[in-house]
Amino acid sequence: MNRGILVDEYLQTNIPDVFAAGDCVELRQPNAGRRAIEAIWYTGRMMGETAANNILGAVSGAKSPVRYNPGIWFNSAKFFDIEYQVYGDIRAQLPEDQATLYWEHPGGKKSIRLNYDKASGRILGFNLMGVRYRHEVCDKWIARGTPVEEVLQQLGLANFDPEFYPQHESELVALYNRQTGKSLKLKQKRGLDAVLAFLR
Repeated sequence: MNRGILVDEYLQTNIPDVFAAGDCVELRQPNAGRRAIEAIWYTGRMMGETAANNILGAVSGAKSPVRYNPGIWFNSAKFFDIEYQVYGDIRAQLPEDQATLYWEHPGGKKSIRLNYDKASGRILGFNLMGVRYRHEVCDKWIARGTPVEEVLQQLGLANFDPEFYPQHESELVALYNRQTGKSLKLKQKRGLDAVLAFLR
């Protein structure tokens, strides 16, 4: 043990056929950009699945070991009546090689932040307060390294607020245009058919 039960990439401890998962775990070699200890609900679930696969494989000898891979960072929570979501690379201090687009509703209870690479323009992360975005859509944009301008034009695909809630994607596009002198237009508004087509 260190700060947690030390495990390898298969979640195996230093004792053969003994695995650990969840808040108690500390990865010996975490993936790039991830922490050795992540006490988040979804990592516990993913660790449980990985450990179960490896325990069953060790017992039966039929399966090759499964590596633990939490994928792109995400988290969500609800504080009283305000929801919070983060997908990808959103840090407390913006790195020098990143740029950010930040929009805040005049009422102060909603905000949307998009972080992207200064040089290439590829999207790196999303941070939302009081607005819901679809995890699968944001994850795909980040994994593909989609340019921020393409993301902005398709931003309606991500909106997952309840039906008839006000949408603010056009305001974010307008803000980007003011800051950069561009003339982007929001091409894609929300709609389940469009989302399903995008995720295929």
